[in-house]
Amino acid sequence: MQVAIKQYYEFKWSRKDVDISAVDDLPEMLKIRLKVMLNRQVLYSVPVFCELPADCVIALTQHIQAKTIFPNEYSLHQGQINHNLYIIRHGRMKMTQKNVSVKKKWKGLFKKWGQTNRAKEASLANICFTAYRDTFVLQSEQKQMDEEFITELVRGNFYGSNCLLNKKEPEHYSVSAYIFSEVIFLDVSSEAMR
Repeated sequence: MQVAIKQYYEFKWSRKDVDISAVDDLPEMLKIRLKVMLNRQVLYSVPVFCELPADCVIALTQHIQAKTIFPNEYSLHQGQINHNLYIIRHGRMKMTQKNVSVKKKWKGLFKKWGQTNRAKEASLANICFTAYRDTFVLQSEQKQMDEEFITELVRGNFYGSNCLLNKKEPEHYSVSAYIFSEVIFLDVSSEAMR
């Protein structure tokens, strides 16, 4: 626990930009201007936001939230319905994907086999099939279920763009941090963002 806390503070103190919470005593107008200045370039790294007028960028920065992601912690999971657009401010993250097609195929096959052959449950064929399934198929399925590396994400990269679609689709990948990483995110489901 001490090592994790020490690493977290080393990450926080090594950053060059200002933490907004450190300047709480500033007047509201200066806090808004500081927040716009710190987040403008990061927002412009997302192609959707490049053509926005200045007043829209200022409005967007008022809805930005920041989050620190610890090493090996996930900020997005494959299959989840996501409402946030994430932009990496600092750090390195990895995008991975699980291969689920094999698992679905075998589950369907086992379900169909179980429904059509209930009378043969005590048969020798059933015992052999179960032994084969347990020793070979499930082991190979587990190996194929391991996450496949897609790409590395760094400062300025964004993910979670399915939330911008009208038809909400589950995410097709997972994203986790290699090192302490800071992301900013926009909740696009909020009334203000709509």
